[in-house]
Amino acid sequence: MIWEDGGRVYLAGQRVAPGRYRRVEPADGRTIELARWDVLPASLDGRVAVYLRVEDRTPAPARGATGRPTASRLVPLD
Repeated sequence: MIWEDGGRVYLAGQRVAPGRYRRVEPADGRTIELARWDVLPASLDGRVAVYLRVEDRTPAPARGATGRPTASRLVPLD
């Protein structure tokens, strides 16, 4: 099943890859994170739970010459 925005739809009980998944309905549906291959949970409200995979768009931290993340200096704004 394909969602109208091109994303793949997953149903409760379906085994999925690790990642974050958000329940489509209700609009403020919960987001779950799976650390390994697992089954998406049921809704327990009598409806079929439908999920979309949430892509993590957080940029990776900058890395210095040592390969360690670089720290940003905080400057007060007063």
